[in-house]
Amino acid sequence: MANLNVTVVLNKGEKITKMAVSGDTSVGTLKRLVAADFKVAASDQKLFFKGAELNDEKTLAQSGVKDADLVEIQGAIAMQLQSLSQIPPHIWRNPAALQEVIKGNPKLLNQLLHQNPTLAEAVMSNNTFMLEQYFVEQQRAQAERKRMEEMRIAQLQADPLDPMAQAKIQEMIRDKNIKENMEQALEHNPEAFGSVVMLYVPCLVNKKPLKAFVDSGAQMTIMSLDCAERVGLAHLIDKRWQGMAKGVGTAKILGRIHAAPIQIGKAFLTMSITILESQDMQFLFGLDQLRRHQGIIDLKENCLRIQGQVVPFLSEKDIPKSERDAKVEPSKKKSSSDKKIAPNAKKQKMEATSSSKPSASSSTQAASSSSAPAVGNDQAIVTLMGMGFSDAKAREALAVCGGNVEMAASYLFNQQG
Repeated sequence: MANLNVTVVLNKGEKITKMAVSGDTSVGTLKRLVAADFKVAASDQKLFFKGAELNDEKTLAQSGVKDADLVEIQGAIAMQLQSLSQIPPHIWRNPAALQEVIKGNPKLLNQLLHQNPTLAEAVMSNNTFMLEQYFVEQQRAQAERKRMEEMRIAQLQADPLDPMAQAKIQEMIRDKNIKENMEQALEHNPEAFGSVVMLYVPCLVNKKPLKAFVDSGAQMTIMSLDCAERVGLAHLIDKRWQGMAKGVGTAKILGRIHAAPIQIGKAFLTMSITILESQDMQFLFGLDQLRRHQGIIDLKENCLRIQGQVVPFLSEKDIPKSERDAKVEPSKKKSSSDKKIAPNAKKQKMEATSSSKPSASSSTQAASSSSAPAVGNDQAIVTLMGMGFSDAKAREALAVCGGNVEMAASYLFNQQG
C-alpha cells in the first residue's frame, strides 16, 4: 500500500509534526510513533480525524485517512497537567480549548471550583460564548479599576507636599504591589490558594484504632483526655506532669502517660504521650516520638517511613470530618494549631499549676503590648518608614497620635521643620 504523508497536530496547534506512514499502519501504531516527538504516552493520546475519534485497532486507510490529511491529538495535555498554572498561555486565550482541557482533567476542574467558582461554572456550561463573555468582563473590570486608580493618584499628586496625600499614595502603592504579587501567585502558583490535606496515618493505640495526625512542628506527642479515656489509658495519666502548654495558644496539661503501646503498620512502638484537657486534635504524633523512632515524612511518596514500615498517609476522605472542619475557619473556631505544642522550646514551658507567678515571657509580652501603637501599627509603621522616617520615630509618633497615620505623619514633618 502507498505511503501517506500525514500531518499530526497536538492540542489545536501546540505542536505539529509530519509523518510518512503506510496506509495499513494502525492508529495505535501511529500513536506510538508520535509519542516520542510529542513526549506524550500513547496511552494518554486520543486521535481524531474530521472530529471523530479513531479506533486503535483500525488502519489509517480503514479510518478514511488519505495522503496529505491532518489528524489531531486532543486531550493529552489535560491528562498530563497537575495544576492550573501548567496550562499553556495559548490555551487560556482559546475558550474552546480551555473548556476541553479543564473538563478532561478532574483534578484541574476541582482546583478551579475552589479557586474561581464563576469561571468553573462557565467552563462546565458547554457554552463557549459564556466563557468568552467572562474573559471580556474580567478585562473590562480590570481596565476600569486601573482607570480609577490613576484618577485617585492624579488627585493626590495635585498637592504632593501634603503629608496626608503622601501617606495615601504610599498606601496605594503598597496595595498595588500586594495585588500584583497575588496575581502572579494565582497565575504561576494557583495551588497555593487551595486547602492542604494534613498528614494522618492509621494506627492502634492500646489495640484501639485511631487516626494520628503527624506533625513534625509539634514538640510533643499529645492526646486529648476524651481520647485517652476512649482507648483505655486514662488511668495511667501521671498528674505530677500537670502544667500549661504554650504555643500559638495555651492549653492545660493534665499529665503524661509515660509508656503507651502503639502499632503503626506492623511496627510495635512505645510512646510517651502528653494529655491535654481540651484538645480538638484527638491524637497528634509529634517531633519527640518521630525523632525517637526515626520516622521519616516522605512527601514525594506520600507516606510515613518508621521502623522499616511504609505507611501511606490517609486521603482527605478518610480524615475525621471534625478535624477537617476545625481547620476551615480559624477565625471562628480555634484550630488545632492554636493548642498544639510549638516546635521552639523557648516558646513553650511546662508550668506547675500551683505557681501563681507569671512567666518572664508572658510578662514581657504584656509590657510590650501595652506600649504598642493602635491596631494596624505594622502597616502604619511601614507607611511612615516609606516616607523616610526611622522605625523608632514612626513608633513614637504613632504612640503620640493614638495610631492615626495621617496625624503621625504630620507630627513627624512638623518636627523636621
